[in-house]
Amino acid sequence: MQRLAAGLAGPAGCARHIGPEVEGFPRQTGAPLRLLGPHGFVQAAVGESLPARKAHNMYVIDKAKKVDVSRQWALPDRVFFACGACQVLAYVAEQSFRQGGFQTYWLRPAAGFRGNHIILSDGRHAFDYHGWSKLDHLLEHAFRKANRWWPGWSCEMLPVSPEILVSEPKSKAMGLHLREPGQFLHDALPRARAFIAARPPPPEAWS
Repeated sequence: MQRLAAGLAGPAGCARHIGPEVEGFPRQTGAPLRLLGPHGFVQAAVGESLPARKAHNMYVIDKAKKVDVSRQWALPDRVFFACGACQVLAYVAEQSFRQGGFQTYWLRPAAGFRGNHIILSDGRHAFDYHGWSKLDHLLEHAFRKANRWWPGWSCEMLPVSPEILVSEPKSKAMGLHLREPGQFLHDALPRARAFIAARPPPPEAWS
C-alpha cells in the first residue's frame, strides 16, 4: 500500500494501515494482530497466541473539557497529552530523539471516525503519553481499545513533519486542526519537556 496524505513525507513513502483488512490480508474479528516489518498487520495463525501485553489506558474525555483550556490544563499529565496535546509531546520528543532515527507519525482514523493521535517512532519503538513502548504493542493496543469505543475503527500511520504539529494553519490544512503550544492555558512546551525528562528512553532504542 502506497498512500500518503498531501504534505506528508517519509521513508519510502510507506503508509501503514491498522484495521480489519491490510495489504489484502483479511483479519477475522477478534483475531490478534502481528506487525510484519514496515508493511502492516496481518492476523496471527489460527490457534496462535501473541505474548501478553502490559495493560495501558486509552483516554476519551468530554469535548467540553477538551475545548475549555482551564479544565484541560488541570488534567493529569498522561490525560493531558492523550487528549488534545499529543502533538506537543511528539514535537518535543522529536527534537530530543531525532538523532536516534525517530520521527513523528499521525495515526489518522478512517473516514467517519474520531481518534487522531500523534506519536514518535523509529519503526521499532514508540513514544507517546504511555511513555516508551514497542511500536507493534502500541498499535495493537490502539486498535483494540479504539474498537471498544468505536466499533469498526481503523487508521493509517502516516509520517508528518514536526513543524505541522505546532502550527494551527498548517495542521488545519491537512484536516488535523491542532492547538499550538501557546494556545493552551500556559505554554505546553515546558510541560512536555518535563514529561519526557521523567521517562528516559530504553537502552535498546539506540541499538
